[in-house]
Amino acid sequence: LEGLFVKEEGTTYYAYDRKAHLGDFSQMQDIGHGYIGLDFNISPYCAVITRIIQGRIYVIDEIYLEEADTYQMCAELKSRGYGYYQVIADSTYNQRKTSGKSDKIILEENGFDCSMTRRNPLQVDRVSNVNRLLEQQAILLNKKTTPKLQRDLEQVTWLNNKLNQTMVNFKFN
Repeated sequence: LEGLFVKEEGTTYYAYDRKAHLGDFSQMQDIGHGYIGLDFNISPYCAVITRIIQGRIYVIDEIYLEEADTYQMCAELKSRGYGYYQVIADSTYNQRKTSGKSDKIILEENGFDCSMTRRNPLQVDRVSNVNRLLEQQAILLNKKTTPKLQRDLEQVTWLNNKLNQTMVNFKFN
């Protein structure tokens, strides 16, 4: 309706609301601690760029690269001024190789401070946590620079008790 995706039963991120979670946060690029969340797919290779300020996560940018590797993502992150942000990755990136070496080694060789989780949380736990943070107004998105993430938050649904990403081309989880 009027260009908006109509939410139906089965919406994964039910707590997301454009009116409540979108704003202009471009002035926050240099405030708080900067983090990069990476999805190590080759196509698309995605990143969300965040700032954490007083307990809130401000998603200030997203990067979406087709047919890319970790070297290309590093170059793009640096070209946008995020070379000093801390990378938060899942537990597989130490062994994962999109470019010959492990992604962790490539990121560290490019000057990124890397952290990883010891074990990936269950998908249902990640989704529950995102919804909890959205309900608390603890995740806010820059309206102009995060269109793919906004679309995912509105359109990802559950199918057979897991995420249905057949319509989605940017992965948040």
